[in-house]
Amino acid sequence: MDRLFRAMRNPERARGTGKNGSDVDFGRWPGNSGPLGIGTISPATASASGGTTLTIRGSSFQSATTVFINGKAATVSFKAMNTLTVVTPSIAAGSQQLTITNPDGETVSLDAAITVN
Repeated sequence: MDRLFRAMRNPERARGTGKNGSDVDFGRWPGNSGPLGIGTISPATASASGGTTLTIRGSSFQSATTVFINGKAATVSFKAMNTLTVVTPSIAAGSQQLTITNPDGETVSLDAAITVN
């Protein structure tokens, strides 16, 4: 129990040692937001000429997060650790991959994330 209490006080170190000496991961605690993830993207379609504002909801976004749509940089506004708004660049029509990268290097991609018309 003492190890669990220490992990809660130090969420970045939410690990300990079990009775048999094995590593124990106590999971993620408040302040330690979890892995970078994409939840929803709205709207699901964008204009090929660019300028469409998308709202991306997910997890663990950081204030200097970058977003690429099919390899082209989008303009990003950080709203909260679970919300970004993105203005699309001009891109070819069709299904497009979206890649989000945090300043710490953590990256997540979603194939066919949006459809461009």
